[in-house]
Amino acid sequence: MWLVVSVPLQAESRLSNWIRDSQFVIGNDATGHLDRAWKGDVSLVQLWSQALPPNIASEITAGRADAEAESNSLATYLLSDSRSYEDKKGFLPALTWTPSVPDIRDDGALNLNGKSWLATRQDVSNLIQAVQNANSFSIRVVCTPAEIEGSDGRIISISNHDGLANLSLWQRDASLVFWFRNSLSVGRDQLPLNIPDVFTQQRSRHILVSYDGSNLVAYIDGKRDPRRYEFTPGVPLAQIVRHIKVNELEGYTYIYYALVFIPAGVLLGVTTRRTRWGVQEALSLAIALVLPCIILETILVRVSGRAFSFGNGFFCRPCWRSLALPGSMLIGSVPRQSQLIKMGKPTAGVISRVHRGWFILLK
Repeated sequence: MWLVVSVPLQAESRLSNWIRDSQFVIGNDATGHLDRAWKGDVSLVQLWSQALPPNIASEITAGRADAEAESNSLATYLLSDSRSYEDKKGFLPALTWTPSVPDIRDDGALNLNGKSWLATRQDVSNLIQAVQNANSFSIRVVCTPAEIEGSDGRIISISNHDGLANLSLWQRDASLVFWFRNSLSVGRDQLPLNIPDVFTQQRSRHILVSYDGSNLVAYIDGKRDPRRYEFTPGVPLAQIVRHIKVNELEGYTYIYYALVFIPAGVLLGVTTRRTRWGVQEALSLAIALVLPCIILETILVRVSGRAFSFGNGFFCRPCWRSLALPGSMLIGSVPRQSQLIKMGKPTAGVISRVHRGWFILLK
């Protein structure tokens, strides 16, 4: 039952509700509100419709460009030493100054002063379609903030004039905040990723954020942020009964696996009590330990679009065998029929009623 329920629950992590009539904006969002404008320099922006592998993402953000990743990008805006802000790949429209052209520095570098920003005049529906088809994305930004205290500006935004955003990366004081749209993040819980102490005034930061359909990962100056931001079936399940928080996402995953595999442990406990052990039985038990994990991982991969994880498929994080153990021990604690006979009718009757009570509780 839980394997079937996993399909609609995991589907909540998909990027199916992105808004097509959106613009790509650097230095603000499409509403143009001055309180959301960002101050600083941006020298490079790149986008992919895939999640970059960890080794490549680390190399890129450490300043060691990867030729393969560069060639696979959907769009690349080189904004340093340029008066023409065109996508070098030709995939997205050129960026233009909004609402007016600011004074350009002598070195030609892009300087966002909080009063003007860059945006595409046309919508970027082709980008949104590519991201939705892949159900994944990566976005890379090289930027230098002009101020820290009191800053709350959007560095990158894919949004429309009504204030609805698909993706936003912004600076809040010294923190980096990232948000993207899916069914879970547009309800009562916004679920932004907040990474503190990222920005320092007049110091360049190389940032890459990557989403594979289930997991969001951030890399800053070659180092992966250790925070876990994962959408598993446990997240929408928890959202039914409570407000969910980003720092609790891993806990919802543990609860979900417990709901799946503790009952599985009960079934294994029943099976092992009725088995006379031999090589064939031991092999069957080994298969039974691994097969549910592989089935569940395959379902989640098919729905989310992320890569198959052998660690999850063969061990299930957390290891489902440890979750199945309480169920097996529960069954193992109940005496066999022969033992009940030896105990006599009064004692056997009590134990039988306890046994039935456990199964009613589990059901």
